[in-house]
Amino acid sequence: MNFKLFRFKLIIYIVLIVASSFATIYFAIASPFWLLSGWAFLFIIIFSVLLIFESGKSKRELCNFISSITFGEFKNTYQSKNKNDDFAKAYDDLISVYRKLRSDKERNHLYLQTIVEHVNVALLCFDEDDNIMIVNDAAKQFFGRSFILNIDALQRFDKSLAEIIQSVKGGQKRLYKFSKLGNTYNISIHATEFKLQNNPYKLVSIQDVKFEMEEQELDSWRKLVRVLTHEIMNTAIPISTLAGVTNQLLLDEKGEEKDLNALNLEDQMDLRHSLKTIEKRSKGMVEFVRATKSYTNMPTPKFETMSLIQIIENVTSLLKPGFDGKDIRLVFEKEEQIPDLKLDVKLIEQLLINIIKNSMEALEKIKEGKINISLSSANNKNKIALAITDNGPGIDPDEMENIFVPFYTTKKEGSGIGLSLSRQIMRLHGGSIQISSEVEKGTQVKLIF
Repeated sequence: MNFKLFRFKLIIYIVLIVASSFATIYFAIASPFWLLSGWAFLFIIIFSVLLIFESGKSKRELCNFISSITFGEFKNTYQSKNKNDDFAKAYDDLISVYRKLRSDKERNHLYLQTIVEHVNVALLCFDEDDNIMIVNDAAKQFFGRSFILNIDALQRFDKSLAEIIQSVKGGQKRLYKFSKLGNTYNISIHATEFKLQNNPYKLVSIQDVKFEMEEQELDSWRKLVRVLTHEIMNTAIPISTLAGVTNQLLLDEKGEEKDLNALNLEDQMDLRHSLKTIEKRSKGMVEFVRATKSYTNMPTPKFETMSLIQIIENVTSLLKPGFDGKDIRLVFEKEEQIPDLKLDVKLIEQLLINIIKNSMEALEKIKEGKINISLSSANNKNKIALAITDNGPGIDPDEMENIFVPFYTTKKEGSGIGLSLSRQIMRLHGGSIQISSEVEKGTQVKLIF
C-alpha cells in the first residue's frame, strides 16, 4: 500500500475513535439523548476493529512473505487493486529476486551435475564425517553400487582402497594396484580439499591408468632396449673386429699358427694395440654392467628425520674443492622456516652430488658460471621445493625426452644413469624431480619433497 495513504488512514481512524469517545461521554452525561451514547460506543468498536485490521494487514503480508522464503514457496503475489500499493510492489519485487536466485541455483546445480556425470572418471565428494555428498555414474559403475551414502560402504569393495581414499591429503596423488573378479586395476587416486560455508569437504578422483601405464612401460622398454643395444654394439663390434684382426696376425697364409718370434715389428705393434683396445673396451663393458647393477639394485632407504639445509651444506662443502680454479660461483639461498624431513641421508647426498656435478660439467666452457641452489616452501604448504639452476648451455629439446632413460647419455664419459637414479631416489622419498631447460640460457632441476 502507499505509505502516505496508510498513514492518512491511521490518522482518520484515530481521530474518529477519539471523536466517538467524546460523543459517547457527552451523550451519556451531558445530553438528554443518552441512548445515542450506545451508538457512539458502537462506532468506537467499529473504528478500533478497522484500525487493528489496517495496521495488521502489513504485518500479515510480511509474515506470509517470510514464510514463503522459509519454505521456498514463491507462488504468492501481493498485487493490489491500488496501483500505488508500495508494500505489494516491494514484496513482489523481492519474491521475483528470490525466484531468480533459486532458478540460478538450480541451473548451476544442473550444470555442475551434468559436468560431473559427463566426466569419465570416478568422482566422490564427502564431508568430514565421510558422508558422500556427490557421486557420479562412473563411480557407481566402478564400485558396482547404485547408491553410495558413506565411505564405509566402500570397505566391502576393497578395504585398502577405502582407507587410501580416507587418508589421502589434498593435492596428493596415490597409485594403487588391486585385483577384482579376475581383473587387475592400476588406479590413480587424486584428492582436493576445500571448504564450503566453513564446512570441510574432500573431492577424490579415481582413474584406471592401466592402459596408460602399459603404454609408458612399453615405451620405456623400447628406449631402454635401444640404448642397451647401442651400448653393447659399440663395445662388441670393435672387440669382434679386433679379435679377428689379431687372429689373422697369428696365422700364416696356410692357416697355421705363426711363430711369435717370427713376427715383424709392425705386426707386434698391431698385436699390442689390438690387445690394449680389446682390454679397454672389455673394461668399459664391465663398468657398464656395474652401472646396470647399481641401477637395478637400489638399496632400501633408511629414513631418519634430518635437516635438508644441513645435507645441502654438507654436500656443498664436500664439492667445494672442485670449484677451485674454475670460474664457477655457487650460491645457496634458503627460507628461514624449513621443517626437517624424513630422508635417507646417503641417497639424498648422492642425488645432490650427481646434479651439482652435472651443472659443473655444463659450466666448464662458460665464463662467469653460476650454480644457484634455492630451498623454499612450494605452493602447497605440505611440500618443499629444492631448485638447482645453472647458466650453462642448456639441453637440446630433442634430448629432453630421453634424459631420464637409463644409460642414455651425450657425454663421452658417463654411464647415463645419474638422472635415472635421481628420479628413482625421489620416488622412494615420495617426491618428484622436474627438469626445465633453455638452450643458451641454462637448466633448472627442481626436487619436490
